[in-house]
Amino acid sequence: MDFGSISVPGKMITINSTCGACTEQDYCTFLKKDNSQEWIDTIFINGDAYPSGAFTGGYLLSSGINTSILQGGTQLSFKMNIGYFSSQFLEYVSVYCDWNQDGSFSEDELSYQSENPSRNLIEGTIDIPANALKGTTRMRFLMSYESLDSPCDDINFNYGEVNDICVHISDDNCGSPSSVAFTIEGDNLINIHNNEGDSLLILYRDTSELLWKKAIIAHSSMLSGFDSCSVIFIKYSKICDGRYAPLSDVHSIKTQCINAVQYVSDEPLSIFPNPSQVNVWINNPQPGI
Repeated sequence: MDFGSISVPGKMITINSTCGACTEQDYCTFLKKDNSQEWIDTIFINGDAYPSGAFTGGYLLSSGINTSILQGGTQLSFKMNIGYFSSQFLEYVSVYCDWNQDGSFSEDELSYQSENPSRNLIEGTIDIPANALKGTTRMRFLMSYESLDSPCDDINFNYGEVNDICVHISDDNCGSPSSVAFTIEGDNLINIHNNEGDSLLILYRDTSELLWKKAIIAHSSMLSGFDSCSVIFIKYSKICDGRYAPLSDVHSIKTQCINAVQYVSDEPLSIFPNPSQVNVWINNPQPGI
């Protein structure tokens, strides 16, 4: 297939599956927490957004949105926006990740812990072990008014919130796709040209949106539902035996810009003087056009 040519769209594949160790393992649980005054508003992992908010019970498992693809031996960045009802209390934050997918958070899986309580925005970096097990696992973000030393529930933990997030550790042996291209077709359709033998995970979003949408494709396919004159971010990963390769860089593509056009019906125009040597006037029989 030649890039730039119009091909017949392939079938869009929808896959419903579990999230591996993230949802299949029995992680320690929490009793209800009071998050009416302070809560986790949004967590960002490498720029991927996980909205939360002051939901009842103070616990949330994010297993169906944005599953961030991380790479062993690299460093991830995170941000946590804290929301408040009124007074902005100081909060402690700790982050755990089950790198070996055994369903528990060991002492060496404490990936971040604030030395002092903070408010509003917490941000930091986490080193991902080179030997982190490939596949989907769980990260745990704890925000508490009290200082805590455990990834599990604590009798002293009353005020705050816990967010568990499913993330995917990529398989470097899967390889990065090298024959993927994007073109804009009519009616703001993005045509994805995939010359790879494997299926691709496509993540895309409008620049005005926080959450990535997902599509899994084989060969070529169309993405639709975009507004005119919008910039769309796209990144992708090859799928090998249910595991993801490291993500591509983020690509941006702009949909067609359509200006308002009003067609003038065929009407005679008056040009005078005719012939003219210096100035000419055109009389338009349709005022306002």
